[in-house]
Amino acid sequence: MSELGRTGAHEIDRMVADTRRMLSQLSGDAAEPKQPVDTAQRGYGTAADELVRAEVSTGGRLEKVTIEPKAMRMDSQTLGEQITAAVRAAQDDLLTKLPTTGALPRPDELGGQLDEVQLRVGRQLDVFGEQLEAIVRKLDQRS
Repeated sequence: MSELGRTGAHEIDRMVADTRRMLSQLSGDAAEPKQPVDTAQRGYGTAADELVRAEVSTGGRLEKVTIEPKAMRMDSQTLGEQITAAVRAAQDDLLTKLPTTGALPRPDELGGQLDEVQLRVGRQLDVFGEQLEAIVRKLDQRS
């Protein structure tokens, strides 16, 4: 590793260590998010006098559409509009059930992301330092 890379990597390591200390303090204070997200949360919606029903999960993912046989008498355009209306109603229903502020990330999840960032930055600093040293050597040769 180049001298420049070691200096930058040392500073990054210090910042990562400080961040890890803060994350471990957070973990001790709150092992769970302050506002847990219920991954089983569902939203439900209907249209066409409940002949078309939709169910969505967290994130708005469409989980289920139910169409009663009577609804099949509608023309395709009307049926499509009713399905869309039921899905939108289910999404709106889900939005009313979710907390208004996002859940706090778990400190252990942040630690894993921090590891990835540290590794990536360390590699980039090594390459950067080596390139700078090569430039300095070339400049020294010209002098």
